[in-house]
Amino acid sequence: MSIRKRIVKNKRKANGIPSGKTGIAYDVFLKFKDEGKFRSYCKRGFLTETEAQKHELGMKSEFIERAKEKDGYQCLDEYLRQWLSDGKAVKRWTLNTFSGYEVNIRKHILPVCGHYRLNEMNPEICDQILRRMKFHGLSDSSMRYVRRTLCAALNDACSYGYILNNPVDHTITRFKQSDFTPVLYDLKDLANLMNNAQNGNWECLFLLTGLYGSRRSEALGLK
Repeated sequence: MSIRKRIVKNKRKANGIPSGKTGIAYDVFLKFKDEGKFRSYCKRGFLTETEAQKHELGMKSEFIERAKEKDGYQCLDEYLRQWLSDGKAVKRWTLNTFSGYEVNIRKHILPVCGHYRLNEMNPEICDQILRRMKFHGLSDSSMRYVRRTLCAALNDACSYGYILNNPVDHTITRFKQSDFTPVLYDLKDLANLMNNAQNGNWECLFLLTGLYGSRRSEALGLK
């Protein structure tokens, strides 16, 4: 029971002045969920049960609205900015990956669908982002990267329970198949490369990429 009545001495009138009489006051007790934790709320001293009930309904509505702002009812703009901020704070990604995500979200995703609520996102809206990029002449590799960025963000939204499934998984936009085939070095090729690069400015870079399997962007981004 969220409303409790109790006997009080020196009961106050409506204007707040003590009446000098004993009477009944009503207190409102509520529990609500905030950021995954249950918290308590209490407001004491209502003169009538009707006042207490009115306050109880008002606070319940307020707590529901607060919860909506933290789940699928929040705008995609708000969610993505918080997603980037949280990921950066815990160093979830490399600096290059974070910069790529930030640019994709700011330049390509938010202008198209930043105003939608998280639970309003669907495959058609996701396809609109890619079609807009194609209309402006961007490459398929850029479109793939934007799609991957949005997919990663909405996968986390699924994990948090904000949405039931990831709409990016059901987009129908198709990309051209790349005909690029990388040339792989064997041990003989790598040894020859290292011999030629010995004591040169590029020796450390070739060592990192060749022996540790670092990507070119990862090796160049090291400080």
